[in-house]
Amino acid sequence: MFVPRVLSPIDYQNLPQVVARVREFCGLMPGEIAHCVYVTGMGAADGPHVTWGHVTFRPPQEVAGVMEAGNDVARSMWDTKHLLVYVDLDYANADAAGEAYLHPADCFLKLEPVYRSIAAAFAEYSMPMLDLMTGAGYSFIGRVPLDGRAAARLALLAHETPPWHATHGQRLPAWANVAIDESEAKAYHGLGLVLEYFAHRVLAHADPLVAIPLVVNNTEVGAGATGRESASIDLTHLGDPLDMRHLRAAFGLYQKHRLRPDLVGVQASRMPPLAVVPRRGRALMDMLEGRGLPRAADEARTGSAVIPNVEAGLLRMLHDYVGSDLAAWHREYHAVRPHPPEAWPDTYDRLDTADLPPCVAACLGQPNDLLLKPSHIQLLVRTLLARGWNARHIAGLVYSRYARPGVWGEHWRRVDPATRAEFDVRVFAGLIAVGRDQGVDFNCVSTQEKGMCPGGGCPFDLRAERDRLAARVSS
Repeated sequence: MFVPRVLSPIDYQNLPQVVARVREFCGLMPGEIAHCVYVTGMGAADGPHVTWGHVTFRPPQEVAGVMEAGNDVARSMWDTKHLLVYVDLDYANADAAGEAYLHPADCFLKLEPVYRSIAAAFAEYSMPMLDLMTGAGYSFIGRVPLDGRAAARLALLAHETPPWHATHGQRLPAWANVAIDESEAKAYHGLGLVLEYFAHRVLAHADPLVAIPLVVNNTEVGAGATGRESASIDLTHLGDPLDMRHLRAAFGLYQKHRLRPDLVGVQASRMPPLAVVPRRGRALMDMLEGRGLPRAADEARTGSAVIPNVEAGLLRMLHDYVGSDLAAWHREYHAVRPHPPEAWPDTYDRLDTADLPPCVAACLGQPNDLLLKPSHIQLLVRTLLARGWNARHIAGLVYSRYARPGVWGEHWRRVDPATRAEFDVRVFAGLIAVGRDQGVDFNCVSTQEKGMCPGGGCPFDLRAERDRLAARVSS
């Protein structure tokens, strides 16, 4: 079929080869029942401030309808046959959110050492991940069978059933007739622990090679030569219920910049739509051209969007994780029980925030939305650890603020406050515990550059908190 040099989003997503590749990615193979539980789309008709967190879930067999409308398309991470292994790498710039769309070559060149480090680390474990280039980074995706050895061993890492599992039935669409059993929920939790370990390995290898700050989970950084830019290894999906997270389809559209001029700026929103295409070792500049819709349509004729089976490699990674310092710290972390809600009035609620630096106390006084921002969670974790708090109790404190009535509206309708608190605190505290976070930006100047200092004069010096933290970690 001839592909014209200019394609509209609707024309692109109605091409037979593009539909076939998206169906492959969703597990909609001929003659088989769909593997993904739902599909969803995001487009201009969803409103001026559309996000993936507010889209409608649809049965997987309706994916063609989602595509016909010219929407970006995604599939559920929840899969009836597999556990999906997923790691994101993003370029972020808090001062110039449209930078990756306006100057893609510059931004992706800055990501290149991290991309190569992630690809090399997966290759070391013989995990042939599907590596998709998106609008501002990459997604690495693999699968392991739910009835296989890796899923069973991952489930054994969970010390308890994740709290989100108890309410997942309430979040299901009315048409869905499936459920997540406890072993699958535990395996998803165990996968989170192992991928934290993987992120630590990448940080150790890539940090000396990358020219911009390398962070985890989209944590904001201080000022640099081109604004507050960073490369982020993103695992945040593992802090939400499995049933609520989804990922962009291979060969589907990428139009986030066109849908959100309020975020990226008017100039970036006028850049052409892109396609989500596998890189598979190709040269970077060729990939940047290959994201255009005509080139992507050509590749869709012969390319594959099947998510690779990576079970053998994940078993090797799991083996390394179990013997690691991080796994030992995870066991210590889970051995402590946070205070239950009935005890909060006499425990977490009694924290006197006047004893904390104002930049630290701010997120506790204004939890919605400061306590949802990774940079504020990181600062809180660093400071309270420096002052002798146990990491599990910091998670309990954060949960207690998430659970306060009259503050959050509908925010927790699709996500779980206890799971979110546990994940975010555990990741930041784990980086400190094993020496990956040396607190380089744990100071007043960097905090001011991040826009987190309330100003007005302050008797505190965060360098003293940093020194106290370093002494506690080394003791």
